[in-house]
Amino acid sequence: MNKLEFFAAAKVSSSFPAPDLPEIAFAGRSNVGKSSMLNALTRQWGVVRTSDKPGLTQTINFFKLGTKLCLVDLPGYGFAYAKEEVKDAWEELVKEYVSTRVSLKRVCLLIDTKWGVKPRDHELISLMERSQTKYQVVLTKTDTVFPIDVARRAMQIEESLKANNSLVQPVMMVSSKSGAGIRSLRTVLSKIARFAKV
Repeated sequence: MNKLEFFAAAKVSSSFPAPDLPEIAFAGRSNVGKSSMLNALTRQWGVVRTSDKPGLTQTINFFKLGTKLCLVDLPGYGFAYAKEEVKDAWEELVKEYVSTRVSLKRVCLLIDTKWGVKPRDHELISLMERSQTKYQVVLTKTDTVFPIDVARRAMQIEESLKANNSLVQPVMMVSSKSGAGIRSLRTVLSKIARFAKV
């Protein structure tokens, strides 16, 4: 596994780095466990800052994974310690990135297994459908829910989104804590890197 290196942060779209590498972005509500999952995925704890205060990522953060791929951490939405106008600015930035970025190959939409898809998630899904951005649903924190409920939640989401053209099946299920599903997700993402042409 290549080393994950932070190389850019953007508060406005004009400061996005040049789209030289294929990008996989991670989106989701503020407390969905995005940073922990990125750290687990790359087996590098501490590169992506985790926090007890959800919503601390206030920029779009770009990380190079070796020379082949870039992982992008998008600001969480729906709950953050920030003023409304700041939150609105992030959301606009995320929307712009997701709908216009040419090097973006996939968005991993992280959903907390316990809570399922919320209205803000649906907003992002609609945007990705409109802009034909490929995305995959990743259920997080599966260790906090009974296995049968995890499976039920995955089926429910697949069923409710099955008419969506930009959704990549299947729904992935992971736990940063127990490590469940992390290897499968890593395999899926490395395939994207291998076949992506920028």
